[in-house]
Order: sequence, then structure tokens, then C-alpha cells
Amino acid sequence: MLFSSYLSILLVVLLIQIETAYTKFACQDKSSNKNKAATVAFCMRITLDSDTRSLKWPTGKKKSKWITNIAKPEEEAYTCRDWDIFYHPATRGVCCPPKKEKMTYEALWPANPKDIATHCYYPDVRNMLQRKAAQAGF
Repeated sequence: MLFSSYLSILLVVLLIQIETAYTKFACQDKSSNKNKAATVAFCMRITLDSDTRSLKWPTGKKKSKWITNIAKPEEEAYTCRDWDIFYHPATRGVCCPPKKEKMTYEALWPANPKDIATHCYYPDVRNMLQRKAAQAGF
């Protein structure tokens, strides 16, 4: 019985993680200067060992934890659903300031947790998680 309880909690956590990546989101939070500047939606995923061998990152970015790419627009919002970043699915959506380089759907950028925390924010994730937890009865 205890095992099934742990299993149900694990399934809820996995559902929340999947929904976090694949929900629609907009980058319109004006609550702080950082958020006002973060107007571009990006999808991201964790960097794999194979990525560091295949991709040519700028010096100092070779050990970046995340790979980011522009999110695809969907009905006046953005989503990372069905979005691959260098042959692997995106796992999160985030809002960041525009890049100085030309931004295309083919371009990839390295990012570290510190960069993301300093310049970006996760849109509507807190509200979405609260809704999912309420639906699950937590």
C-alpha cells in the first residue's frame, strides 16, 4: 500500500514536469525590470555529453548546463511541445532578453543556471503547478 502511494506521488511529479515543458506560455510579465527585458520565449534542455563533442560553443561555454533555442509560436503564446533541440526534446520553457546574435530557429545558445537566474524567468510555471496540484488533490 505504501509503495502505491509513492508511485502515485511520482506519477503526479512526472505529469507536472511534462506539463511545465509543454504548456503554452507568454513572455509578458512586467513585474520587474528583469522580467520587462525578457520578451523572447526560449525552449531548453539539459546538455548531454554528446552535445559538447558535436557543438562548437564560444570559449568558456563548453560546460554549459543548458542548450536553448527560440520557442515556437502557438496561438498568441509559445510552446515547447514537439520541439527538438539538437535531436532531443525540449524540457522547459523560459523567457529571456533577446540575443545580440541573429535569432533563428536553427540557432542554439548555451546557458548556465546563473545566466538564467540573472536574466530570465520561468513564465506562469508557479500558477500552473498550483493548478495541477489542486487538480490532483494536494
